[in-house]
Amino acid sequence: MKKQSPQLLGDILEGIQRKALDDDPEIHYIKTERGRLAVQYIDPFSGREETLMLKGDVTDPDADLTDAMIPLYTKYDIKFFEKKNRKLIETGKLAPHTPELMELQRINAISEDELQEVMEAPFFTMRSRLNQFTSPAPVERALRMAQELNRPVKTIEFIKACLAELQGEN
Repeated sequence: MKKQSPQLLGDILEGIQRKALDDDPEIHYIKTERGRLAVQYIDPFSGREETLMLKGDVTDPDADLTDAMIPLYTKYDIKFFEKKNRKLIETGKLAPHTPELMELQRINAISEDELQEVMEAPFFTMRSRLNQFTSPAPVERALRMAQELNRPVKTIEFIKACLAELQGEN
């Protein structure tokens, strides 16, 4: 690995600090699931690698998401973050935050209680809701719940077909 000169690192750190003080991030990354998630990043003020615990309920449309996001201020900052958190990004636990992506994420967000209501609803109501999902994760949860609730074979077969369709797109 190529070593960077102290002057270059100092310049990078100064650029990060300036943008952090102006609160002008290049991009935000947000966790995509409920619970806590530890991420590695470069602290803009110390220049050292740090761990940040992202928390908050991203499935709640009324929640304040500032604790569920991390701002990144420079291309170097972003590259470091993406390298250190590559597995989290590849598995979809972390995603770049844009208004369009947040809307898509909310479409796929469903609580256990809401999912149970959907699974206990009539077939056509359940079918309508499942067809709205764009990610296989909530459909996998729906399949498990339908099996636990002993839903009819027709319902389980429909959910499996939805899941296969979504997994085929990925």
